[in-house]
Amino acid sequence: MNFIRVFFREIQRYSILLLFVIFSILSFLLVLISLPLIENTTYQYIIKKDLEKEDQISANIIKKLTNYPEDISLIEK
Repeated sequence: MNFIRVFFREIQRYSILLLFVIFSILSFLLVLISLPLIENTTYQYIIKKDLEKEDQISANIIKKLTNYPEDISLIEK
């Protein structure tokens, strides 16, 4: 029983330090978990932008070749 009292007294003494350590560990784990998600989202955004740019270039080429600008909206879909 005395051991438990001493243990809790020591915990109270170092409570701020313990909270800081726990918070640091949780923050580090959150960063480790979220990094792949952020990278994946960023790569998907870049790929989407590249594809949109390629689609626009293709649409411009088709428009120049066909000389039918009113029909280009049908081609893009």
